Amino acid sequence: MRRPFRCLVVVTAMLLPGAVAVPATALSVPAKSVGEHYDYGTPVCGFALSIKLDKKKFAQGEPVWGTVRIKNASRNARTIVVTDDKKQYLFSVTDLSRNNVPKLEFQKQLETGPEILLRSVAREMIPECYLEYKFNLATRYDLSKPGKYIVQCHRNVNQYIPAVPKGVCGMVYSNKVEFIMK
Repeated sequence: MRRPFRCLVVVTAMLLPGAVAVPATALSVPAKSVGEHYDYGTPVCGFALSIKLDKKKFAQGEPVWGTVRIKNASRNARTIVVTDDKKQYLFSVTDLSRNNVPKLEFQKQLETGPEILLRSVAREMIPECYLEYKFNLATRYDLSKPGKYIVQCHRNVNQYIPAVPKGVCGMVYSNKVEFIMK
């Protein structure tokens, strides 16, 4: 069952607790269900980031689907800008020896190419509200070798919080998640 969010104006939305905003780059996802658990990294400037994969084991060639969730972990309403720019959330994938997994061309272009902002919307989030994004790691990294991998996501919250002076916040990092390629 989906819980709606209310738009206050065209560029700002107020979210109800447990609701899911659906910006242009996000897929529609259900609201938090009973028993669902997300681990988060350390909050930065009131935002905490989580990464969760759809399962723990994947077959060779199978999409590695997961969800990135950013929530307002503070006690006050916070404003965050969501955009169509795929550089907004970046991933790092390593093997268990902490060697970086080779990036596919798509990921290389995301990291080195120009930012393309087709749409951006400022969202006001009340405490404990979150935004979710679906992603497929198999389109970004070479996961052709069987083995165990670790993924982490990060986002620069400095540039997305208008009220905070530049240089104060920086990167917010998610939890780390292990997965297996068979």
